[in-house]
Amino acid sequence: MKFIRLAVTAALLATALPLSALTGPAAAATGEEVIAERRANFKRIGEISDAIKTIVGAGAATAELGPLTRELDERVKRISGFFPTGSETGGGTKARTEIWSDRDGFNKATANIAIETGKLITAAGGSDFAAFGDQYKATGAACGACHRNYRNR
Repeated sequence: MKFIRLAVTAALLATALPLSALTGPAAAATGEEVIAERRANFKRIGEISDAIKTIVGAGAATAELGPLTRELDERVKRISGFFPTGSETGGGTKARTEIWSDRDGFNKATANIAIETGKLITAAGGSDFAAFGDQYKATGAACGACHRNYRNR
């Protein structure tokens, strides 16, 4: 258990990103700058998810769940803003053109992820760790649904 706490704490501290990763891309940023920022945001989302997965795999809640789920929720709520017109190509993006051609569908998909991360925060504050694990899976399913429709592999 001590190893898990150390690993999660190290993951939290080792990935300090620019404030723009939490607030969204700067209005005057170029397409490639926006892509770099969104990739950094998604990288951090993956790191948070991996840290939570480690905790779930260990089978016991830790104090890190609250901060991890809150940061995940904040980052997820900003996803749509990382896809302005002009950031469709370049910078190693894996974004599919459907993000821009089906903006309503994309916004709905990202809103669904935010609904699930909100539930994850609630579950993290509860006493039923199995319910937290179930909500973690539901959150992952919402992420996967967005990836299937809007991300190239």
